[in-house]
Amino acid sequence: MANTTTAPDARTLKAGKRASCLPSSCRNGCWCCFATTRLYEKHFFSKPPAKFPGWDVIESSFTPPQVYDPPQLRPGYIKCSCINYLAHRSPLGARPGCPCCCVPCAYCWQPGGYYVDLLEPDEWFTKMLSTGTSPNFPSELLKGIYWMDGNLSGEVLTTFHDANWTTPSVGLKLWWFNWVTDYNLIGCFMKTLSASTCFSLTNRIEVSPNKKWIMLSFGAAPRKADGGNTCWMYVPQQGDKFKRSDGTELQWEHGDLMRINHESPYSADAEVNYQYMARRVAYLDEDGKLVKTQAYEELRRQASAPNPHPPTCCGYGFCGLKKELLPEAVHSFQNRKQHVVYAPPPHQIPSQETMV
Repeated sequence: MANTTTAPDARTLKAGKRASCLPSSCRNGCWCCFATTRLYEKHFFSKPPAKFPGWDVIESSFTPPQVYDPPQLRPGYIKCSCINYLAHRSPLGARPGCPCCCVPCAYCWQPGGYYVDLLEPDEWFTKMLSTGTSPNFPSELLKGIYWMDGNLSGEVLTTFHDANWTTPSVGLKLWWFNWVTDYNLIGCFMKTLSASTCFSLTNRIEVSPNKKWIMLSFGAAPRKADGGNTCWMYVPQQGDKFKRSDGTELQWEHGDLMRINHESPYSADAEVNYQYMARRVAYLDEDGKLVKTQAYEELRRQASAPNPHPPTCCGYGFCGLKKELLPEAVHSFQNRKQHVVYAPPPHQIPSQETMV
């Protein structure tokens, strides 16, 4: 059951605890090595992935997934499993030790960053949802905050309304804005790498005409599309049922999405190499009140529950843990401490006339 909260005035919302020693304005300095909204003006990022066959081909050949079996959550997928580096709560680099304090130091030098708490989300959820929204944004399909449930890359929450939507079906998202990452080494690495001018993660989003599929492409996709830089999100339809590998049924709610990567991006029969659920955890209703969904309750449970398979070696390893139990130990328990850089207001986004 959804939980509705009367949110405070967006102008007085608390952003969280400042993580950066630099204000957001430093991002626009000529000396700064962090990417800015000027990337919206680079036409390369707005191009569709190479050799895209067209939506008529995709809609006729892609069918709703029948099985939910994320490869990254299977036993044996995680390499060097004796080291606790992928878990949401990994202390590697996040507390005095070896390497020493690189996570807080790296987050400190990212302009405009804040630490936020998954267990106390009302104000910062509302702040995320109150940032600039394009008039072309397909709100009926993508409004809200999405939890990347099953993702192993230290990325936890994101939004789509802050993308530059040139049409109701095509948008360009700068992933470091309104992109919530773990307070751990992997989350910090992903945020730092994707927000740099050299490796900026600028994601093109395109919604299919029948609104059942969403194509995500980034990086070198306009030059060469592959299973890593071109992927899909399926929009579950009423009556859809998905089976897990153990035969149980996957639970989902209206507003959830299923992210899917194929080895060959335009072939629905190609092997799935990555899969997770993008679950909507919160949104603003027509009165501007924050609504938290049942998915948030599960996210909250994972952020507060003790790990039944605690790491060893002062938290830095999983020595002796059976490989069948490792996916649960790594994936199923969230870090309540997160990092976010809020999206800029609309007047800081280049006009759509500059886009292709």
